[in-house]
Amino acid sequence: MIKLNQGAQVVPQNLTLKIVGLSGNYEYITKPLLEYQQSVNTYLVRIRLPASIGSNGFRIALEGDIVRGSRFQRLSSEVFYPTTSCFRITNVRNYYALFPNQKTAIYFKLSNNSPVDDRYTILCSNSEDYDIEVGHPRIISADPSRRRRTEVKKSNPVRLEAGSYASYTVTVSAPENLVSGRSVIVNCVASSEAEQMIEFIRLTEMNDPDL
Repeated sequence: MIKLNQGAQVVPQNLTLKIVGLSGNYEYITKPLLEYQQSVNTYLVRIRLPASIGSNGFRIALEGDIVRGSRFQRLSSEVFYPTTSCFRITNVRNYYALFPNQKTAIYFKLSNNSPVDDRYTILCSNSEDYDIEVGHPRIISADPSRRRRTEVKKSNPVRLEAGSYASYTVTVSAPENLVSGRSVIVNCVASSEAEQMIEFIRLTEMNDPDL
């Protein structure tokens, strides 16, 4: 996900994504970026990493035109490393907020993109030590011949077949007394024998559930 702080000055039709390898090689992504409907000037990036990038890590560059006619380029400060799996947040309920005595649900998707089966463990925590629960994963098999392609597994760790994925619901239970405006950082880690993936999100404490 990419958010432009000065998106109004950018021509959205001309935005181009480039994968820049740490070895100096690069590849352009020709598919148009998808606008993220829940946030202004925010775009979703889904890429299939080209083999030419290698395994040493890469950055994401965004290039495009500015309304007044000049060009711009922005390079991510974070370095990304290729993995055979993908772990990402797909949705957040309650307006990214925590309300007194209520639960906020965060939805995750874990994909096994490798050619072999693997086992994954999901662990979540938060900066205020509020009660947090990782729900049972819903497994979606990659095998179209299966009679039941979707199955709920009451297990953590969970085994994912090659090409299959699992959806998780993580709930954070807020106590009665909150500090309005305070940020609570939720961290979730998906681990297998070969790799570890981390997702985090910032929730805001609110006192009035009607806001």
